[in-house]
Amino acid sequence: MNQDRPLVLWRFLDGRCGHENQVLGLAEAIAARVPAEFVDLRIAELPRGLSRLAPSSWKFACGYPRPDLLLGAGHGTHLPLLMCRYVVGGRAVVLMKPSLPPALFDLCLVPRHDLLRVCWPGVIRTSGVINRIRPGGIRDQKRGMILIGGPSRHFYWDDREVIQSLCRVMENSSVAWQLVTSRRTPERFLRLWSALGPKRVEVRSAPADSNWLSETLGECGRVWVTSDSMSMIYEALTSGARTGLIPLRARPGSRVAVEVQRLIDDQQVVLPQAPDRAVCPAFPLAGQTESDRCAVEILQRYLLSVERAAAWEPESNGPMELSVGGPRIRWTPLGCSDAVSGGSSGVNSAPVLLH
Repeated sequence: MNQDRPLVLWRFLDGRCGHENQVLGLAEAIAARVPAEFVDLRIAELPRGLSRLAPSSWKFACGYPRPDLLLGAGHGTHLPLLMCRYVVGGRAVVLMKPSLPPALFDLCLVPRHDLLRVCWPGVIRTSGVINRIRPGGIRDQKRGMILIGGPSRHFYWDDREVIQSLCRVMENSSVAWQLVTSRRTPERFLRLWSALGPKRVEVRSAPADSNWLSETLGECGRVWVTSDSMSMIYEALTSGARTGLIPLRARPGSRVAVEVQRLIDDQQVVLPQAPDRAVCPAFPLAGQTESDRCAVEILQRYLLSVERAAAWEPESNGPMELSVGGPRIRWTPLGCSDAVSGGSSGVNSAPVLLH
């Protein structure tokens, strides 16, 4: 790689908040260390069906800056990752246990609770799920957040039991609570909460802009999460807030339930039965998140020296929009003075963010 130009990171986004937060978190951790530009490709706008197997269907990708890394999370990103690598090059990095053979990808970042039985040098095991959350500073211990998931293949969901557990948590509490739902939260849960839950609790759905969750988690002193979502659990832990779990009855053979139990046994989380018994240990250690650790590992493996990464300081400039024969993109400088070719568009620009 030419170290005089910024890295080009293609981010494949499938529309699912948990998956996209993993991709954005890793990309932002890399960009915090080296000059970088982003190309966002939304899976819903890419070739579908059997046409995806034809290299000619991906020729539009030649109009974008050539990638150094292609990042994706979610099964729907696998084939686009591989096809774009075939057409334009780069290294394909998948942030999950892939549904295709791991050897097809250059690197797989696999959470420990995903029981990958393949021993391969291209696999990095992570402690939980990578995310965008940055550890917060001073926290308001009188402010709390409750993250609500919903029915899943790993746990049985009971609206009434979840609400009863939350009521125990908030009983005689002076904390100002905010309850945040997800796309899996059943409407019937909200109806039952309106009837049985404390009236002083603010209820809202998580906005599409995940910056809101990152910023708000960083301000809360206490966070409770239903145990069905590893993404939400590790977002709370990564934020550095004291984290509690609302227990759910596990389905037989659930790998996620095993990881949840490990967190309980290690006292990284607390339970409603004893919310003040243990304090969550410092997580992440030394302020380094899993996205930070994986970013450094990727840079060391593939791209450039840690010394160059440590010496770079980001800036920011204004955005502009353009179209280059594929999905509409937004081009935002991230802070490097080097010009980058816009490919067939004929546009030169500094580091970019593309939608």
